[in-house]
Amino acid sequence: MNLADTIKYYRLQAGLTQKDLADYLALTPGAISNYEKGTRMPDNRIMKDLSEALHVPLNVLIDASIQQEEGFHEDGLSEKEYASSPKQLEKECMDTFRRLDVNNKRTGLNNLKRLLQKQTEKESGQT
Repeated sequence: MNLADTIKYYRLQAGLTQKDLADYLALTPGAISNYEKGTRMPDNRIMKDLSEALHVPLNVLIDASIQQEEGFHEDGLSEKEYASSPKQLEKECMDTFRRLDVNNKRTGLNNLKRLLQKQTEKESGQT
């Protein structure tokens, strides 16, 4: 069982709502929801607090997080969120741009300038 399912399972076993658990941990219910959906990973402090709140040995949560961890990045974003984040998109653009030869870099830059011009016109209502 992955961490998301483990947290939800033990929360329900304890008879707690997401709000109850969030209040106990001084988090928002949305944070608990994200952990249970698997869209966010709790940090080490929260893992320890979850262990205490749910009366689950910490190693059970750690083992479950290892199963889930493959799809997450160091900033806590899921693979899907990371792939669509502005930071990742910018990195991918720069990595791709660096692999182009000089002529294709010029073409790419001109295309980017045209896209920016269209965006600027659209934002200012001149389209």
